[in-house]
Amino acid sequence: MKKGFIVGIGVIAVLAALSLFLFRVSEDKVVVQRMVDFETAELNSQMEWTDRDAVRSFEYAVRFAKREPGTVDIAAPPYSFTLGDNSYLLWISPDYELGQFMKAGQTGTLYTVRQSLAEKLKKLLSQADSRFGKAAGTLDSEVEGSPAPSDEAFSSPDERSAAPAYLDESKFSVEERPLIHLINLRIKYLFEEDQESFIALYTESAPIDRTLAEDFPRFKITSVEVDGGIVINEQRSLFEAVVQVKESKDFGEPSSSVYVFQKGKDEDAEWLIADVD
Repeated sequence: MKKGFIVGIGVIAVLAALSLFLFRVSEDKVVVQRMVDFETAELNSQMEWTDRDAVRSFEYAVRFAKREPGTVDIAAPPYSFTLGDNSYLLWISPDYELGQFMKAGQTGTLYTVRQSLAEKLKKLLSQADSRFGKAAGTLDSEVEGSPAPSDEAFSSPDERSAAPAYLDESKFSVEERPLIHLINLRIKYLFEEDQESFIALYTESAPIDRTLAEDFPRFKITSVEVDGGIVINEQRSLFEAVVQVKESKDFGEPSSSVYVFQKGKDEDAEWLIADVD
């Protein structure tokens, strides 16, 4: 009986030590920044927490996250955060139930944050960042220059030079975000009249004029929204996706456009636009 008692005490001690290890808080601060892309932080966007509860929320989010299988192709994150010597890219939004992160330098491996911890991170970010949830809504908001639609299309010079409308990538699932990002890039390159970057968004077999010397589209997307669900199918040799959107050109009436995307099955394959109808 005495031996059993000693064993029981030993088990309790081990469990207590394990609990202390799992639920420890190792760092004394967490630093968060808004991101422009995977490597560039937005200027003057740094947020810092030193209180124990906030630091604990970020540490637990990392410690108890679930690693997703395989590799992912994902749009740029709205945030990054640093705990001690470790940095992470963070995808989180008030419109998306779960948060996800990726270790800096380990592109393609994604971790999903528990819902309860994701809610704590959302609360912290919403209190510290007045633009929380709008990170991907204005892609490259400080775009220089303007396209060349006719002056009559706009009611004022401010409307003509203002940045175009973009889809909020944070409102879409991990699988859908690369598609939405391509739509946003297409809108961006149309606005900037960046012909080379515009053409690079398309598959080699896409039905577009690759010279586009004189026929490059000259309009700005002034409103855009996804109309219906996003369909992703696996074909024999590739993946194909279809996204229908409603968009306005130069403040005109909205009309429907259908984007068709394709991606090969190679490990490093990326989504490209196959057609826009």
